[in-house]
Amino acid sequence: MEKLQSIILVCISISIFSLFHANAVERISYFQTDSRYQYRTELLKLALSYPHASLPSSIELVPLHHIPHARGQRLIETNVIRGVMSLATNQQRERKFLPIRQPIMAGILGMRVLLIRGSQQQQFTQITSIEQLRQLRLGFVKSWGDIEILRHNQMTIIPVARYKTMFSMLSARRFDFFPRGINEVIPEIERFGNIYPKITIEKHIALLYPYPVYFFVNKQDIKLANRIEHGLQQALNDGSFKRLFLQYHRDILKQLNFGIRRVYTLENHTLPPNTPDPDMSWWLDDALFDKPTISKD
Repeated sequence: MEKLQSIILVCISISIFSLFHANAVERISYFQTDSRYQYRTELLKLALSYPHASLPSSIELVPLHHIPHARGQRLIETNVIRGVMSLATNQQRERKFLPIRQPIMAGILGMRVLLIRGSQQQQFTQITSIEQLRQLRLGFVKSWGDIEILRHNQMTIIPVARYKTMFSMLSARRFDFFPRGINEVIPEIERFGNIYPKITIEKHIALLYPYPVYFFVNKQDIKLANRIEHGLQQALNDGSFKRLFLQYHRDILKQLNFGIRRVYTLENHTLPPNTPDPDMSWWLDDALFDKPTISKD
């Protein structure tokens, strides 16, 4: 009888243990919550929706609002929170964090158009070389990683402390232009255009530099990295990754008239060795717009 009771107790314990783990929920935080990151958040949700042996099948993404970028990175680096962030890669970031080396923006963040004051459009129309563009003052947030790329390429930079301040300073002629990712610029005009009606999107110029964006996690969180990497690969295989990307970016790309733009390439010296080139054919093809003229002068 005692033996039977012991067996029953063991079976009950195993059932409770199995039930608990079957319903276990891993809570993963993210701090990039404003509208600029909506596509990246949806892609992260998609990647985590594919089950993987490294983590339970149920994951809850927890947004942390109003966390400054630098603080959010510190919280993940020091393991205060278990989280995921999306960042353009460079050597320093890959030393501090664990990258999932799948370019999630298909190279789009490295293609930049310019925010200018509308009254200066004619001046920009007459620019025919990168040397002429270097003579103008470029405003940029000093904590952003690609400011070093612009410095390395000898652009004339006015560093600014805060993102929102960029728009008031451009309107007030503190600098001449503000380069923005082609996935960012139209939402920004919609958001800030009524406040700063002098600001518009320049019509003829774009900058291009290699700038792959990855998801990053804490250096020791290999299980979470494996889960995200597996999910991204599955989404690539079944086509849902590309569909989500085009859902968020196709209309914006069409509005920017790349067929008439002069594209000046810049060197990105901050990339880790052997960084793969992102596949830009997802959007840089005839299905979206005529291919631009790309200059390497």
